[in-house]
Amino acid sequence: MFDRIKYKNFAKIQLKNRFKIPVLMVLFTGLILIFLSIPQALSDSASINQEVSLNSFYTSVDIPFTQNLVNDISNILTFIVSCIFSMATAFVYIKMSKSPDKIFFSDFIEGFSLWKKGILSGLWQSLWIFLWSLLFFIYLVVDFIVCHSRNHKILRLFAKFLPSHRIPKTFRYAGS
Repeated sequence: MFDRIKYKNFAKIQLKNRFKIPVLMVLFTGLILIFLSIPQALSDSASINQEVSLNSFYTSVDIPFTQNLVNDISNILTFIVSCIFSMATAFVYIKMSKSPDKIFFSDFIEGFSLWKKGILSGLWQSLWIFLWSLLFFIYLVVDFIVCHSRNHKILRLFAKFLPSHRIPKTFRYAGS
C-alpha cells in the first residue's frame, strides 16, 4: 500500500541542502533557450516592421526566404538543444533519487554525454504527440461527416413542425 508520509519524509531527506543545483540547471537551461530564440525574435520583428511600413491592411507581404530559413533553423536548433537539456536534467534528477549523496553542477554537465538519447527521445515524444493528435483530428472529421449526414434525416422527420420557409428545398419532402 502507498504510504504517503513515508514518501514525503524520504523526499524531504533527499532535497535537504540539495536544491541549489536543480535551480541552477533550470536557470542555465532557460538562459540558453532564450539566447537561441533571439534570431527568430529579430526576424519576426523585422517582418512586423515591414508590414507596418506598407500602410495598407490588405497588402500581402512576402517574407524573404532568408527570414524563413532563419526561423526554421532556429526552431530546429532550439528543439535539439531543449531535448539535450531535458535529458541532462533527467540524468541529475535520477541521480538525486537513487542516492542521498551531494550533487554538483558537473553531474549536470555529465548528463550532456547522453545527447543522442535526448534527441531520439524528443523525436519519439514528438512522433507520439503527432499520432495522438492525428487520432483526434480523424475522430473530428468522422464526427463531422456523420453528424451532418444526419441533418437531412432530422429535418425531414420534423419538417411538419417547422415553418416551410425555414427549411431549404433540398431538405423538404417531395410531397410538401
